[in-house]
Amino acid sequence: MSELDFYPLFAEQLKMMGYDEIYTQVRIHGNLETDVVGLKHFKRADTRAIAIEVKENDVDKVISQAVIRKHYFNKVYGAICLRKDEAYLGFIFYKISQRFALLAKEEIGFLIYDEARQRVFEITNAKFHKASRLHEMLASLPAKGVEQIA
Repeated sequence: MSELDFYPLFAEQLKMMGYDEIYTQVRIHGNLETDVVGLKHFKRADTRAIAIEVKENDVDKVISQAVIRKHYFNKVYGAICLRKDEAYLGFIFYKISQRFALLAKEEIGFLIYDEARQRVFEITNAKFHKASRLHEMLASLPAKGVEQIA
């Protein structure tokens, strides 16, 4: 499976979290693209946006991508996919545990898709914050190449 194959799994997680519009591969600014985006609309014309950056197994890269994108979204998660291999599982949890302070400082959450259990686990919660560049991301949604999946 490639990274793209995991997008629907994390999109389903956003549906379960109450997000009513979900997109994949959203170009938000120049060459900056976000893997999975969810929008939640409220009655007072307020929109909340969440992003999930997905990598197959590169914890450091997915966290650095999430940090770069946090100004465009109210919540941002890094996400990886766990294979059934137990040695790999231990290594991934070790890498994540080394990054807990950075995740907390940057208010970024972390999700893991567990292949053996076929479900998404939230390891750390993303904190809500006002996104200084949210309007730019929202303006990019009708752009060519944006795929809405829900």
